[in-house]
Amino acid sequence: MCQLIKKRHSSPACQYRVPTCWSGQVSDSSRKHKLEKLYQARDAKFDEIVSPLYRKLYSALRPATAADRQYIIEEAEEFTNNWAVAEVDKRRPELSTALQLLLSEHQEICERIIRVLDTGQSDD
Repeated sequence: MCQLIKKRHSSPACQYRVPTCWSGQVSDSSRKHKLEKLYQARDAKFDEIVSPLYRKLYSALRPATAADRQYIIEEAEEFTNNWAVAEVDKRRPELSTALQLLLSEHQEICERIIRVLDTGQSDD
């Protein structure tokens, strides 16, 4: 039975989920490995986006609650979603902040994931 690996966040540019059975287009182990690496890179980049938001809103004096952490993740998801929409609409701003650079890098990883899934080939 084919199952889907649950993704960590819901950016529309990363809407695909990785099938664990790898039937159809994505059948070879090198593509499976490439997608796994891309998903790990996407999640790591998302963590890099969340981290400065967390530091900006919370300090060691007032640790974040579970609800606070969920809020930060939702904010980061909104940032990644808005960035993806801006790129699709060809209105991406100039990269002038660290957050914009991280969002751009995240989007690039998402686009690579989509290319691999759409073509069934590694993007190397």
